[in-house]
Amino acid sequence: MDDVRWRKAMAEEIKALDRTRHGLLLTYPMGRRLLDIEGIDHEETFAPVAKMNTVRLFLNVAAGRNWLVHQMDLHNAFLHGDLDEEVYMKLPPGFADSDGSQVCRLNKSLYGLKQAPRCWFTKLQTALKDYRFEQSLSDYSLFTFANSGVNLNVLVYVDDMIISGSSLDVITAFKSNLSSCFHMKDLGELKYFLGIEVARNKLGIYMSQRKYAMDIIVDTGMMGSKPVIYVRQPICSPHRQQSRFHERTKHIEIDCHFVRDECLLKTIRLTHVSTTDQLADIFTKPLGRQSFDYFKIKLGIQNLHAPT
Repeated sequence: MDDVRWRKAMAEEIKALDRTRHGLLLTYPMGRRLLDIEGIDHEETFAPVAKMNTVRLFLNVAAGRNWLVHQMDLHNAFLHGDLDEEVYMKLPPGFADSDGSQVCRLNKSLYGLKQAPRCWFTKLQTALKDYRFEQSLSDYSLFTFANSGVNLNVLVYVDDMIISGSSLDVITAFKSNLSSCFHMKDLGELKYFLGIEVARNKLGIYMSQRKYAMDIIVDTGMMGSKPVIYVRQPICSPHRQQSRFHERTKHIEIDCHFVRDECLLKTIRLTHVSTTDQLADIFTKPLGRQSFDYFKIKLGIQNLHAPT
């Protein structure tokens, strides 16, 4: 790359990654998968994010108990995650040696790696559990703390989190602890989260997506069209605490989390299944006769009308 500005920006990035010990320069080990830009060398990318039902319930509890709700944002969240896999990355153009033998083995995740969200969430999860938070089994993005009358609830959405607690001192102490672990930005009382404006008065907490809707209208050039009518409704108050869930979806998610927990405990061992052995294909793909009969036998399906 001949652009001086690009080379300067890349040099600063390389120095920053070197300071944080994100990677180690070494000679490329033959036979290892080498990444260009986007990460493809990973075992798992799953990272839970807060569901809207959980957000509403979170605010419902805060309003009902008259708790404050604060918000924090993490700078460069994905750069905090530790990698479990061996990941080797090509050096950017202009920084590689002449024969291309030098590569960078990553110790920490980078933006562009598909497993970066999972790595970051695992790091945050560990920090919260060290603080003695408990993780919800119905929504893994929700963490709760209760001890001797001290209560805290934390809801995470990638690098944004909302915090409610039984007193301002409790919230302040927790935010201070979190800031000592990560580079956090304190946004104060909750005003805007996931495209939702949040307002509060003595009657309760209100949610509105007016700004989100207006941004879409402006982006699509429809501001001069028929005006959009919106309703600002109280979603919770000390006098009305209700929560609604999609029951079938909730149970599916709990089952998935249960299986995931058992995998972490090594009660269940996952093994690789070849593309040619995917039993679900019999239900979702047009198969040849040989593959169809093979899967039918594997599933134990028999023709009740076939001669014995």
